Amino acid sequence: MGIFGAKPQKFYDIHELLKTQAHYYISMGGRSAGKSYSSYCFMLEKIVESNYKCQGIIIRRWEKDIVGKRASQIFDALVYKS
Repeated sequence: MGIFGAKPQKFYDIHELLKTQAHYYISMGGRSAGKSYSSYCFMLEKIVESNYKCQGIIIRRWEKDIVGKRASQIFDALVYKS
């Protein structure tokens, strides 16, 4: 049983969090659960749906997570490379 009696999911789904319709959201959980991936997918979906008229923001805990090579690879998991 998960938090508040909910059935635990294998991977994180941001849509469950967004159902609360809060002003701000904080996503917390274990490593490799899919929190970032789900958030990036949602953000990109909204940007494309709005014809690139909206913006998204990524906030990281550590500065080293958003600089240099790591910053350039932030959306790599969403891009198909053959």
